[in-house]
Amino acid sequence: MNHNHPNYGALHFDDPRDFAKPLTAEEQIQQALAVLAEEPLRPPRISDWLPLVDCVPCGTGFSLDAKTPALRASLRFDPSGSPLGDYEIYPLQKPPHEMGQVLKITPVSDEDLSMLRYAVLKDFQTRFLVQTSDPRGKMRLWWVGIHSTRKIDPDSN
Repeated sequence: MNHNHPNYGALHFDDPRDFAKPLTAEEQIQQALAVLAEEPLRPPRISDWLPLVDCVPCGTGFSLDAKTPALRASLRFDPSGSPLGDYEIYPLQKPPHEMGQVLKITPVSDEDLSMLRYAVLKDFQTRFLVQTSDPRGKMRLWWVGIHSTRKIDPDSN
C-alpha cells in the first residue's frame, strides 16, 4: 500500500461551542493588531489535523477523505447543492461509526484570515468551515484546508 499521498490538504473537526468561546485578552490584542495591519495572523500548528488522502472536485463542491492511524473521515459537500452534503467518521479502534448531514458551508476568504478563529487556514489555497449534524443532533464544525485536488479523467469510465 502506498503511504505517500499527494499533499491535498487537511481537515479538523470539533464541537462548534469551542469555536464560539470568547477570546482571551492576549488573543483579542493579537487579532486587533492583525486587523489594523490588514495582515493574516500567523497560523497555529495543525499537526493534529487529519491529512487529506483524497480530494476530488465534484461540481462546485468536494469529496474529501482523510485518515490517521486511529481515524478515517469522509466529507462530501457542495455549497450550491441540495442537499449540501454528508459526512462519515470511522474510529478505527472503537466502532460504531458516525454519519450525518452538512448543514452550512462557509468559504473562508483572505480577509477572514486576520480573525484568530480562521488564521489556522492561512496556508491553504481553498478554505471552508463546514457545520454538520448527526441524526441525534450532535453538531460538529469542520475546518477544511485544500492545497490541491485529484484530477478525474471524464473519459476513464
